[in-house]
Amino acid sequence: MTGDDSIDDGQRLVLKVQFGEPITQLRLTGLALRELALAGGLFSEMDFSGCDFSGSDLREAVFDRCELAGTVFDAANLRGATFHQCRAAASRWQAASLRNAKLVSSDFTGADFQRADFNLALFAKCTLDDANLAAAWLDRTTLAEVSAKKTAFERIALHQVTFHQCVLDEASLAQSTLKLVTFNETPLPGRSFAGMDLHGVQFTDCKLTGADFSDARIEQCNFKSAQLDGARFRNARAALALFPEAQGQGCDFEGADLRQAIFAKASFAEGRFDRANLYQTNWMEAKLPGSSLRDTELTYADFSHADISGADFEGATMFRAKLHRANDAGARFTDRGRALETDPVQARAESWPAAPA
Repeated sequence: MTGDDSIDDGQRLVLKVQFGEPITQLRLTGLALRELALAGGLFSEMDFSGCDFSGSDLREAVFDRCELAGTVFDAANLRGATFHQCRAAASRWQAASLRNAKLVSSDFTGADFQRADFNLALFAKCTLDDANLAAAWLDRTTLAEVSAKKTAFERIALHQVTFHQCVLDEASLAQSTLKLVTFNETPLPGRSFAGMDLHGVQFTDCKLTGADFSDARIEQCNFKSAQLDGARFRNARAALALFPEAQGQGCDFEGADLRQAIFAKASFAEGRFDRANLYQTNWMEAKLPGSSLRDTELTYADFSHADISGADFEGATMFRAKLHRANDAGARFTDRGRALETDPVQARAESWPAAPA
């Protein structure tokens, strides 16, 4: 990278930025650029590899297609900065402020973001593999189509963070808390959330096969359309949780508190719900063939149009549980006498032909 005007020290760089000049296609590797006033700088196709921007003011700066391998941004002010198609492997950003920053289509493999502030920041189509975000501030942060394999999200209070179509293979959440976090179309197979407080977390369209939520707090969590084969929810506190259209062969909900949870159109064949609290749960059009619901609390539960063939309800409390047009072939009950059977008036209404268009 070469240019007409050479810059061999920080002060010349500051002057160009202050005059509003875009700085392009220069090779400035290894320069000490600490504590400089570079707010609003426009840097395109620059090679800043190994430079040190520690403590510099880079608010609203734009780095477009820049080389930032090994570059240091410790304690730099990067609020509102933009990084587009940058290569920043092994760069360092400890305690940097990246509030409202936009990091797009860039490579941060092995980067060190410990204690960095990512409040309201956006990562889009970036690589964060092997990066370290320990003790960083992730509040209302969005990660979309990000690869974060073996990334350390440790000791973080994640608040309203969104992971959309991310890859988190072997990423660590050790000692972190999750509040109102959203995982959308983000595979998390085999991951253990046992005993964690996940109140209000969303796992929509996620692959969670073999995941463990035993003893976890998952009240009001959303598992819509999640893949849950072999997942464990033993003794989970899951009141008002949402499982519509979720699918899971052989899931284990034994002893879970699922009061008023919604399982509409879900499929949990051969599931185990023994001794679970299923008070006023909604199972409309759900599929539960061969499932065990022994000794469960099913008062006011709604199984309208559900497939409960071969299911075991022995010892279950069925007071006013609704079995309207349910497929109950081979199902076993001990309290069916207190349940509500098919409503003939409603059944006739449901059979009426649709009005012509």
